[in-house]
Amino acid sequence: MPEFPLINQPAYSQEESFSIMVRKCSDLVFPYHIHPDFQLNYVVEGKGMRVVGDHSEEYQSGDLVLIGPNLPHYWTYDEDFRKETGNGRVIVIHFNRNFAGTDFIRLPEAKPIHEMFEKSYRGLCFTGEPKLKVCQMLMNIETAPSLMRLVLLISVFAELAFSSDFYFLAGPAYDDKKISEQEMRIKRVINFISMHYNDNDLSLEKLANMASMSPTSFSKYFKKQTGQNYIEVLTGLRLSEVCKLLGNTDLSIAQVASRCGYNNLSNFNKLFKKQYKCTPKQFVERIKNAN
Repeated sequence: MPEFPLINQPAYSQEESFSIMVRKCSDLVFPYHIHPDFQLNYVVEGKGMRVVGDHSEEYQSGDLVLIGPNLPHYWTYDEDFRKETGNGRVIVIHFNRNFAGTDFIRLPEAKPIHEMFEKSYRGLCFTGEPKLKVCQMLMNIETAPSLMRLVLLISVFAELAFSSDFYFLAGPAYDDKKISEQEMRIKRVINFISMHYNDNDLSLEKLANMASMSPTSFSKYFKKQTGQNYIEVLTGLRLSEVCKLLGNTDLSIAQVASRCGYNNLSNFNKLFKKQYKCTPKQFVERIKNAN
């Protein structure tokens, strides 16, 4: 992994105001990176992990997100899903603020779109009924004539701009559009935690060293940027994977704990019970009874 996110150039030529790509969902797997464009992602069919800034969560078919410029991100693709279903399908649109002309975004009628773009610097994940209408538009946009593509894209943004069915992905620290070198280091560390949460030696000292900070300074800054200390973030990622494995594999509880970075079974059981108000064994039994 590079020290900082890769910086990609615009995905469209000077003869275009935006690009539309319909790709295999497995093609979303790309190194941790940023780019100067906005990105609208609609996963038609797929499953994996989505990391945007300091936020990570599993995505499913139907996932619709808008990512602002210079917001670090990457996707993974679930290997089991690929084996069962195939490479999936995703519609990716890259554009800049002036995609409809330099004056469009300044029009009073376009104010809701402008405000949505400002929010997208933290990344937005859309849910609910408006998303269904937008996804249908996106299914039609690839084969539409060039002028109709522009009209459809504006219509997509108009629908999303008036929707209240969304949530932010990255934390408040990403509201600042100018990413300092120190902030980029922190983001790199968060990304590293997301990818290596099952390492047994993922210590505060190791992460602080990656950020070129003392453990004390790193701990304070990490908490300020994310609202959590690194142990809370690490525990959340590990236990989320634990639940996934307990519900979808025949591994023993001890094997699952070890795979997710817990060699001390007693400590693991205490953390699990504190988080989910039941023991891992009770959790497995509930899953079996539900099936």
